[in-house]
Amino acid sequence: MPAKNYASTRFSELAEINEANVKNLQVAFTFSTGVNKGQEAAPLVVGSTMYIVTPFPNIVYALDLSKPGAPMKWKYEPNPEPAAQGVACCDVVNRSAAFADGHVFFNTLDAHTIALDANTGQPIWNTHIGNIVAAFVLAGITVAMLWVDRRDRVRHESDVATGGVGARAIPIMAANGCSGCHTIPGVPGAQGQVGSRLEASLADRVFIGGVLANNPENLIRWIRSSREINPHTAMPSTRITEQQARDIAAYLYALK
Repeated sequence: MPAKNYASTRFSELAEINEANVKNLQVAFTFSTGVNKGQEAAPLVVGSTMYIVTPFPNIVYALDLSKPGAPMKWKYEPNPEPAAQGVACCDVVNRSAAFADGHVFFNTLDAHTIALDANTGQPIWNTHIGNIVAAFVLAGITVAMLWVDRRDRVRHESDVATGGVGARAIPIMAANGCSGCHTIPGVPGAQGQVGSRLEASLADRVFIGGVLANNPENLIRWIRSSREINPHTAMPSTRITEQQARDIAAYLYALK
């Protein structure tokens, strides 16, 4: 992604090029975008492919680094609205693409976020997220979109793994007193200190309740029958159904 990670640390730990050998670098190939505007989009390299996003009109190029001269694999032209150039504050630049799950994500100057198949360049989806009439233009805020995409993917994976629907879990936990014993992100008033904190670390724990291996079915068992599994636990008995327990498990695993 642009700037390396969500924290935009930018610094690379790669050490193959260093002060001793940098003088040996030579030109391997050159590529012209054909756009005589500000070039602020750092090339993105994934495997043997380099992805480049131009300033307006935001053409995306994929170059094959495995072949001499890095020939073009594909080109995608989004054809953004020319009027967007008139309301851009700081030239018509783009700040690069991002890559995840076989897709290349980028923004156009007229406020569209587009996902392309990384292998073929075919569009997967195109979402209009702003209005140039209101002077809203987009240089490259792909990180926020990727975070939403990752969060939704994790929630979906948790629902599939548990057989539950995490979106239904909050009222179930509130009705059964979970918020009085545990601190649970996203659950109003769930600041309890009796039980362990139920947060992002749950998915990485080795055991549930100190006795069961951490997996979806065991978490569901623990939610429904913790006292049968460990009579000494402080967790009270509840009337949670199996489906409700699956919904809670889906919610908790999605906190990672």
